[in-house]
Amino acid sequence: MVLSFKVAPILYQYALAQHQVITTDADCLNLPGRMTEKKIAIRDYLISYIRSEGHRSENFSSMVGYQTIYENSGIKWSDDKRLQAKDRELVNSILNYYKQTGFIYDYKKDCKNIEIEVYKEEKPKGEK
Repeated sequence: MVLSFKVAPILYQYALAQHQVITTDADCLNLPGRMTEKKIAIRDYLISYIRSEGHRSENFSSMVGYQTIYENSGIKWSDDKRLQAKDRELVNSILNYYKQTGFIYDYKKDCKNIEIEVYKEEKPKGEK
């Protein structure tokens, strides 16, 4: 059986989604609070981003923008500053939960970007 070119990418994406759900700890999938489509989309992107940590090249930036997270999740980033603050808070709340459960070690944020530290970074001897 040969799959057409148009069907294969959809099946591939479906298989990737199934693999992600099957191989992801339930604590990462079951976030506290009400699960909305927006929250699920952000959660799925963050899980993929976090899990790709070991597969990135050395020159890959460790910073990711809130706008990038939303747009790669398929959600439009609002021009309204008040909504942007709420959107950033949603991402931060998910990352706070992931930090609490041990899925990530820590994260740093500013008003536009976050840097997710998946593993505790070992500092060279003599450095504080």
